[in-house]
Amino acid sequence: PEELQTGGRPAPSPATSGGIFAIRRDWWQRLGFYDPEMLEWGGDHVEATMKVWRCGGHVDVHPCSREGHLFRDPEHRPYGVEVEQVVRNYARLAQVWWDDYLPLFRKLKPETTQMDVGDVTAQKKLREELGCKDMAWYLHFVDPEMEWEASRVCIPGAARSQGGCEHRRAAPGRSTIDRTIPADEYKRRRAEIRAHFDS
Repeated sequence: PEELQTGGRPAPSPATSGGIFAIRRDWWQRLGFYDPEMLEWGGDHVEATMKVWRCGGHVDVHPCSREGHLFRDPEHRPYGVEVEQVVRNYARLAQVWWDDYLPLFRKLKPETTQMDVGDVTAQKKLREELGCKDMAWYLHFVDPEMEWEASRVCIPGAARSQGGCEHRRAAPGRSTIDRTIPADEYKRRRAEIRAHFDS
């Protein structure tokens, strides 16, 4: 994207990967590291993103850095991935971080409505103590693409009466929407966000 054409300077990113990022240890410790009740695999990148952006930090892409990540197919992993545990991890972090957007998560993952995600009291308390911003702030000032998509979430292939998409099929590269933000609107919103953070 154009916004990453920075002449080698860092550029903001709305999210991070879970295991391939650099962060100051004292800052990560202040954020409480990862939620110890999110087990095994899945959701760590979303939790790190929420904590960093919403609790006073920012995530940048450094174009001159080089990191690698080998993602193995299931047959070659040295560990198993339990899908139910992954979904539980996401349900747990949604309980802590997604605020008024929690119903959207449950629309797409209805099995989580009755799922036992454990006690999230300590995580909510940490969020409060850190003075973290809400999900609406994150979407408006960090991830305008997701903000645009939030009102258009649908279930491709499902009947419209069951939350299905107007165009029936998912947008290319997407699984929960049938269209993407128009490029001119995205560029306008990114410019507004840059101006907000530069002021």
